[in-house]
Amino acid sequence: MKADRAKILWRCRRGIRELDSVLKPFVEDCYDELSPLDKNLLQTLLGHQDTQILDWILGREIPDKKGLQTLLDSIIRYSKESRVT
Repeated sequence: MKADRAKILWRCRRGIRELDSVLKPFVEDCYDELSPLDKNLLQTLLGHQDTQILDWILGREIPDKKGLQTLLDSIIRYSKESRVT
């Protein structure tokens, strides 16, 4: 399981700093608690282009894949909450 987490962390290293600052902390702190479905959705998310992911995180667009928006909402909520504390 740690190998999967390490691969996901590596894939969180994106070309856009804003994505790095949102995705990496979420995976570091929350990956182990994600359901298998959410882990699969995270892999799906990371398979998209950086600009597409950024548009979803910023709310400019909504993903077509069912469940992906729920995962994105969790990532966004975690990012906002971790900045407050």
